[in-house]
Amino acid sequence: MYVNVLLSAVAIIGGPRVLPSPPGRREVRIELLSAVLGSIGMAALICGLSEAASLGWGDGRIVASLAAAIVLLGLFVTRQVGRPNRLLPLRVVWDRNRGWALIALIVNGVSTFGMVPSPDGAPPGPCGRDAPARPRSA
Repeated sequence: MYVNVLLSAVAIIGGPRVLPSPPGRREVRIELLSAVLGSIGMAALICGLSEAASLGWGDGRIVASLAAAIVLLGLFVTRQVGRPNRLLPLRVVWDRNRGWALIALIVNGVSTFGMVPSPDGAPPGPCGRDAPARPRSA
């Protein structure tokens, strides 16, 4: 479960020692507030979506997490409009080919997680853990 933490630690510690330092560019500046808004907004979105299956969509923590994600990512987008050095140029998202490719990736990810069985072994969907219990006939 924590394999990614180990691999990230190896990359963070070993990267600066192995990789060459690129020449600095003074004209490109990363805006710290936009980076924080985007990072926390994505973390809130991922947390809300990943915990919704176990806690339920109506749980206050899920609703608060998803609402915070919408607000923070909305602030991120509004801060990015009109900035000279954007973290995410909106032309990338609004391009027809890239936009549909992003939508296809999202649909693929959602459908993949919809097919994953639950830890109790019940298949997902209407025939599995979400189906109401039926009385057994003798």
